[in-house]
Amino acid sequence: MTCDCASPVTEMHGARRMQSSCSSSSRWRRLTLVIVATLLFGLGGPGREIRADSPGLAIAGGRSQGEIGAALAERGGPNAPAAPALTVMKSLLAPADRAVLLIGETVRFQATVQNTGASTIVYLPLEDQFDRDCLAYAPKTAVPLESYHSSTAGSINWVNLVYNAGVYLAPGESFTVTMPFSVVGPSLAGYNRAIVDGAVDEADQPAPAASSEVAFTCVPPASIGDLVWDDRDGDGQPDAGEPGLSGIELRLTHPDGSVITTTTTVAGFYTFAMLPPGAYTVAVDAATLPAGYVPTSLASPLAITLGAGQQMMEADFGYQAQPVLAIAKTPDMQYASGGDAVTFTLAVANTGPTALASLTLTDTYDAACMTLLAADPAPSAQGPGEARWEIGPLPIAATAWITTVFRADQVNAVCVNNALAAGVDIYGVHAGPARDDAAVQTGERPVIGVAKQVASIAASGLGTYTVAYTITVNNLGDVPLANVQATDDLAVTFAAADSFALAGLSSAHFSVNPAYTGITPNTALLTGADSLGVGLGGTIELTVTLTPGVNAGPYFNQVLAQGTSPLFTTVWDLSDNGFAPDPDGNGDPGGLGENDPTPLNFNATSAISITKTGPATAWAGVPITYVLTVINAGDTPLASVTVADIVCGGTTYVTGDTDSNGLLDVTETWTFTCTHRVRSTDPDPLINTAIAWGVDPLSAVVSAQGSWNTDLLTIRLGDRTWLDADGDGVEEPLTETVGVPFVPLRIKGVDLNGVTVEITVTTSITGHYAVDLRPGVYTVTAPAQASGASATSPLTQTRSLLLGGLEDLTVDFGYQTHTAVSLLAFDAANQPAGRVLVRWTAGPATNVEGFLLFRAAKAAGPYKQLTPTPIAALPIQADYQYLDKSGLDPREVYWYKLQTLPGDEWLGPIASAPYFGDRLFVPLVSR
Repeated sequence: MTCDCASPVTEMHGARRMQSSCSSSSRWRRLTLVIVATLLFGLGGPGREIRADSPGLAIAGGRSQGEIGAALAERGGPNAPAAPALTVMKSLLAPADRAVLLIGETVRFQATVQNTGASTIVYLPLEDQFDRDCLAYAPKTAVPLESYHSSTAGSINWVNLVYNAGVYLAPGESFTVTMPFSVVGPSLAGYNRAIVDGAVDEADQPAPAASSEVAFTCVPPASIGDLVWDDRDGDGQPDAGEPGLSGIELRLTHPDGSVITTTTTVAGFYTFAMLPPGAYTVAVDAATLPAGYVPTSLASPLAITLGAGQQMMEADFGYQAQPVLAIAKTPDMQYASGGDAVTFTLAVANTGPTALASLTLTDTYDAACMTLLAADPAPSAQGPGEARWEIGPLPIAATAWITTVFRADQVNAVCVNNALAAGVDIYGVHAGPARDDAAVQTGERPVIGVAKQVASIAASGLGTYTVAYTITVNNLGDVPLANVQATDDLAVTFAAADSFALAGLSSAHFSVNPAYTGITPNTALLTGADSLGVGLGGTIELTVTLTPGVNAGPYFNQVLAQGTSPLFTTVWDLSDNGFAPDPDGNGDPGGLGENDPTPLNFNATSAISITKTGPATAWAGVPITYVLTVINAGDTPLASVTVADIVCGGTTYVTGDTDSNGLLDVTETWTFTCTHRVRSTDPDPLINTAIAWGVDPLSAVVSAQGSWNTDLLTIRLGDRTWLDADGDGVEEPLTETVGVPFVPLRIKGVDLNGVTVEITVTTSITGHYAVDLRPGVYTVTAPAQASGASATSPLTQTRSLLLGGLEDLTVDFGYQTHTAVSLLAFDAANQPAGRVLVRWTAGPATNVEGFLLFRAAKAAGPYKQLTPTPIAALPIQADYQYLDKSGLDPREVYWYKLQTLPGDEWLGPIASAPYFGDRLFVPLVSR
């Protein structure tokens, strides 16, 4: 009698079983074949195959290990080996550390079967039982896939885990099975139980049954919400017309201490859903609240205890905006003479988040020190030493302006003026008070300022130069100055020169001293008989002939200017280099950096440098701001400094002239900026060059260039067209690696500059394609038919290529060749001892009689036929498998194809998964 135990797996009464006509006697013969095959083939890897199929024999869902276990169980001997033993551990993987499951969530359990005995387990069935009231299982979602399951009985079964793993279970080793469930209903006594019963070891002995269970409850989920709002009236209750606050972050602390966050919607609502019962804490992140808001309702954090399924939607948090005022009072002078009119400007700004319904401004002053002459607008009320304004509504970010004019009545006194602002917002909340004070010193304030600048240098021949200086003297005080004088000691300045001589002294504003020589005692430039009115000034022109000799400089020189006030106060100032005696214009010419000597250098190096910086990358439509840094790279000042930019055009000076003399001094660095909006027509990279130039004291022009390169980014769009072996429209990265070549794809869209793009690209021989595009929105359209195949995925896909992106290589399209049978699954896995297990699942093969299997070392072939005769096809959906025993390298990848008969249609190819777990294995021999 012969028996074919390699029969396809079929569906019967909701469970999968083997179609087999093998009797018990045939099973003994099959066991004998296993033992003989083991002796013939010798050692193998850790997963020695124990099925009795020979090379070229196709098996669909084979069951030979169970048959061996049944046969071995009938045998025994006088020298019985150690008894086998197994343990089962059932656990809840996700969510972890929780005994309450929520209706609507997906959970995952795990069963771990460990060999705790001293013998190897060769047959290992597993049953997983679950509470049907609470849990629901979706078929074929466990790992590894179950043999069959019953939703009615609440069970999932694996006929032999050894078969699933492909290896025996050695002592100390374990198998792990995971299974997901949906929580579908309530249960106070939920369970998930793993049972092993009927396992057999290598010595024919049955292992004792073992089980493990996880108990839990299944309840409806609870939730917490729901509003964070603008409590405008501050009553702690959300009223009509009070809007929610959007974008506010809330933190929920779970009973176990873990924290999750959520953010309020545009209407201010929030929800923490899918919560198990327990004690929680809800807190508002104050850092995400608008500025100026304070709480008015429930305290944050708020403690809440939830019952099963409780919907606690009353955790509302109210916040009220607090109005804020800012006030500034500024006089138009710091010093005033008796009788002078002093103007004060008052600015009151609403810097808070709410509009003000009313505003009161009170201005108080010393009536003995000053008198109010005028005000704009006129005050609402006025009394001795006080004026008050009642200002109407003040919107958010608005400013109210008031100008007052006072007469300074006292001399040599400090007159203080105080301003106080307070108000009420439109919700009745008080704002302020805000205060600012200003003081004016009355009496005379005499100030004199002086500056000196090299106007020109001219070579006279034989190492002699003619140097022209311009000296500027200004009255910067509030009283006239008499006895104006300026002194300049040239002998001290040019002591290291070979010689010097006065070549000229003149002034259109002052009386010059005809006895001036620049040598003590004749160092006074003026006669001392001149006066300067308030705000007036004049210049002195001084020319020197100089032979520097071996000492080319620099020579530093300063002028001392002085004058006398009406109250006989003498004031003086040392000159600053340049033309401005008071560069910062604050009325104090002796401030920091305003008394620098004037240098003269005959060996000066005139140079200028410019450095340009900008973004490393940009894209069309983006404005680029360049920063241009100009430095005096020589040792002499530069005048008429100008910066031009080729791409931007004009540039804007920002800062750097610290002494405000209009010269790029040796110690200064000037900064300019310019902006350019990237155009679609700009070259890539965008090379931008700026030019800076200036004029040195000898009228020589110096210049320099600085450049910056910006990479203009495009975004790469693409992926590939692939051969969808199972036709499900989903690309399998390990098995569906063959591309569909020469597929025309149409790409159409509009970039961010409004330019329409419409191109066609064709996939390569490997099915790949890619195109560089500017940021925009594009649609890729694939044909329904290409290269003799039909599309299995959507024909159009749209992508938004965002500013700053690099690539989107996810636009792929699947195609399947037309076949007479539907291929639902197709895979191959390398096994120990040079074998490859090939498995496939096919739909009802009504027009197919059988399959031929082919193998190749590369996807492109050539392919070698493995099955000399066709593997019979079934008229129902079935699983098929074939063990390729060709002695292949388990670490290499091999490619397999199926050919249907009749019709000669091809299915695949698919790649095998390599195997690297070699170890010594002693074959099972029963004596």
